[in-house]
Amino acid sequence: MADLDRAIELDPENTFALVKEGEIYQALERYKDAKLLYQRALEIQHRVLGPEHPDTVHTREALEVVQASIGKRVHVVQPGDTFYTLAEKYYGDEKKYEAIAKANPEAHATRLSTGQMLRIP
Repeated sequence: MADLDRAIELDPENTFALVKEGEIYQALERYKDAKLLYQRALEIQHRVLGPEHPDTVHTREALEVVQASIGKRVHVVQPGDTFYTLAEKYYGDEKKYEAIAKANPEAHATRLSTGQMLRIP
């Protein structure tokens, strides 16, 4: 991390590396790790770039998503995912797909979008 700290000191816009690493942890559902990285990036961006800078706003929004996900299961839809395959993955029984469907009333069973976030009760 020392090299990254040095790079940020030289150019504070290098916080993108922290944000990208946070995005990786978020995709891996390691929300606490992502939260720490987003918080660190946000503190630097807020101080150096200002609270309304687009990078600061993006990081703040990402942090809010991660904070809402901590303690809750969230699945980021991948190609080929269906309520059935997710029920099999999380519950070991595809017949329990209705629990996922009920937790995500905005999601269309036949049109799940890659990258869409679904709550897994």
